[in-house]
Amino acid sequence: MRILGIDWGRERMGLAISDPENIIAFPLEVVEVNKVLDRISALDKIYKFEKVVIGLPLRTDGKCGEVAEEVYKFSDELTKVIHCGIVFQDERFSSKEVEKILSKGKIRAKVKKQIKDKIAAARILQNFLDRQKTND
Repeated sequence: MRILGIDWGRERMGLAISDPENIIAFPLEVVEVNKVLDRISALDKIYKFEKVVIGLPLRTDGKCGEVAEEVYKFSDELTKVIHCGIVFQDERFSSKEVEKILSKGKIRAKVKKQIKDKIAAARILQNFLDRQKTND
């Protein structure tokens, strides 16, 4: 079974998926917010997710802020569409890390915008997978 990773956003969300052994995260796609629940439901029918990992944008002091509350509301909506466990992964600085990585390559700005969110989702999911390995 696979795990879905989500980089939450107000306009679009990045999705990533683990390999069947839950070792490696792969960027999957970017979905507009108004279509994301339907798309995740469709993907769940294909992959039958064991778990969903959602990046939680904590404040720099580690506390929940307004944006984190929006992520929690989204997760409540997601539980109406799929029936697996949802966990949250601290995603502080993940988007900045992805932007830094992408800036090193010769990638056009338009392409960066299209792929940044799904790469961030893969980063969030990979951090979760790595944490699980060290806890085993």
